[in-house]
Amino acid sequence: MTLDAHGSVTEPAGRQPTVPPRLAFKAREFSGGLGDLGTFLPLSLGVSIACGMDFGLIVLFAGVMNIATGLLFGQPIPVQPMKAIAAIAIAGGMTQAEVRWAGVWMGAMLLAIAMLPRFDAMVGRVPRAWIGALQAGIGLKLAWLGVEMIAALPVGGADGAIVSGGLLIVLLLMASRAAWLLPLVVGLGALQAWWMASATTSAELLAPTATIEPIVPTSATMDTESSVRAAWSGLYALALPQLPLTLLNSVVAVCALSAAYYPGRGVPPKRMTTSVAVMNVVACPLGGMPMCHGAGGLAAQHHFGARTGGSVVMLGVLKASLAIAAWPWLAELIAAYPAAMLAPLLIIAGGRLAWAARPAWQGLDRWTVGLGAGAIFFGGTLIGVAVTVALGATIGRLKNTHEPTRTTPEEGDR
Repeated sequence: MTLDAHGSVTEPAGRQPTVPPRLAFKAREFSGGLGDLGTFLPLSLGVSIACGMDFGLIVLFAGVMNIATGLLFGQPIPVQPMKAIAAIAIAGGMTQAEVRWAGVWMGAMLLAIAMLPRFDAMVGRVPRAWIGALQAGIGLKLAWLGVEMIAALPVGGADGAIVSGGLLIVLLLMASRAAWLLPLVVGLGALQAWWMASATTSAELLAPTATIEPIVPTSATMDTESSVRAAWSGLYALALPQLPLTLLNSVVAVCALSAAYYPGRGVPPKRMTTSVAVMNVVACPLGGMPMCHGAGGLAAQHHFGARTGGSVVMLGVLKASLAIAAWPWLAELIAAYPAAMLAPLLIIAGGRLAWAARPAWQGLDRWTVGLGAGAIFFGGTLIGVAVTVALGATIGRLKNTHEPTRTTPEEGDR
């Protein structure tokens, strides 16, 4: 089974398409479920370290949502961090309260938007150039953060620039073809963190004595002014830049790809939007990070063998089990996680996000994408979004008003 240039499924002559079951628990399904870890691990790990979020809760809630998504849709629909929120939070060093509030805002806005009349048609009109500028600008900011991390490392040693640069080269050459490579790198980083923490601290540091309680964004430790500030910042600095990206990539594109992979069983946009909204309304107040579905994750998991919801159910069980088993040690391991391992992961994740803007790099839209991305990179997200919208509106008037709006996922979205 292959996809043609328009995202449609094609079968060899004389061969009838087979309809996969909703759930299958096989080695190939499990392998395919690992395909999206290259997005999940770098961003969730980066947010945990940069924003002080509990990595155990992030992984636990992601696992629970994987299980629910697999059972609900019967397809390998991924659960991944919201890329714009994660990238801005990591690059800007935002607080965990701001990140969680962003997820709550996203859930509330998506629930409201899903209830609007003619929702599907409205979502399909989001200008692709605007999304491309966001993807390119935010992706470049995240990748540049990884470059700065490598530049700040000592040259030699296990946590040095040479090791980090070599690892980056290996990932650039192999990560797109080996689903197991990025999880392996994250695991090696955890082992190195364990060794470093054990060698420099007392044995009690890594003893399973930590007690981590889920907290809501407005915890008792925050005063009212700080809580209101975090809620407001989470809305304008994180949620609003994320909203158009989610509507296009986590609704329009993933629904189109679902319909292409599973003819007659494609997930409707309203149902997909509601799923993303519920995930965030439930998980973020309790300690999870903002999550979504995505066309890129679905394509990656399909590429590596996933065909049913069983793939993400197994992935969810693995995530939840590991989070619960390792929870007492995670805070210490995250604190000691080597920058030489994290920096290449951030560069790869940022590069993938920026590369997804390729389909918008066409005609006059190049000006919107290029200048908008530059404004985001150099001036910040709010300034960049304002520039992007102004440019897009101006250039839109210069284009043929009868040019059809493209709503199907392009290769860069997958």
